[in-house]
Amino acid sequence: MGGDTRSSGVEAMRRKKIILVSVLPLLIIPALVFRVLMHNDVLYDDMILVRGGTFTVGDGELSSRYEYSVKDFMISPCEVTNELFVKVCNRGIEWKIVEAKNEQIRFDPRSKVVLQFALLDMRIDGCRIRISDGKILTEPGTEKLPVVGVSWYGAAVFCNLLSKMEGRDEVYDTIDWIHKKGVKGYRLPTYEEWEYAARGGALSGGYAFAGSDDPLEVGWFLQNSDGTVHPVGLKKPNELGLYDMSGNLHEFMTEIWCLLRTENYKPGI
Repeated sequence: MGGDTRSSGVEAMRRKKIILVSVLPLLIIPALVFRVLMHNDVLYDDMILVRGGTFTVGDGELSSRYEYSVKDFMISPCEVTNELFVKVCNRGIEWKIVEAKNEQIRFDPRSKVVLQFALLDMRIDGCRIRISDGKILTEPGTEKLPVVGVSWYGAAVFCNLLSKMEGRDEVYDTIDWIHKKGVKGYRLPTYEEWEYAARGGALSGGYAFAGSDDPLEVGWFLQNSDGTVHPVGLKKPNELGLYDMSGNLHEFMTEIWCLLRTENYKPGI
């Protein structure tokens, strides 16, 4: 979600990504439940189980370099599409949590949530979602494009709505916008989770890009994109079966990007 195509695959491995994540610690939830809980007809046929491990985050240039241990988590194989975003947000409109008007999606006043930012701004170039009779729809032929024009808050609300649709816990507190620990619902990946998944996790082949040393094999960049976004899942996936982890669009993380990541950052400090 949100952003322009990139020319640098290295930058692509560091920037904001909106791969949807549901973290279900194996210490609490039996492994079998992962497959059952995440196998549904709302999101994808299968979420990808990423086995945890310890790895070196960053490269010491664009971001700090440090060791970090990631727990098991499940992640969607593709970026969130217009089709899925519309389906989930229309449910939020039915529940009077959000509303669509004036080319934007915002909180419905009846939800009692006050936020100055739009959740989705359809005036942003590349957005292919429109309003019709109080609901939203995607322009024909753009259903499989990653959604463009969504804010970080819109991504977080999308996660909460999807969790609510499936009877899971809503992860994001809409007062201070932190994600609740230990709950079982959808959220954005952390900085470390995203990088670990992009690198291929425990199956990593050590490639320069997410799944290949050839950026054009796994992603859309200025050299091959014609300056536009492309449908998800058309390029070669990485070792975990994740698509478009290099190129196409920037993706959000559960933390808002911070310049501290490019200095002497150490988690927990």
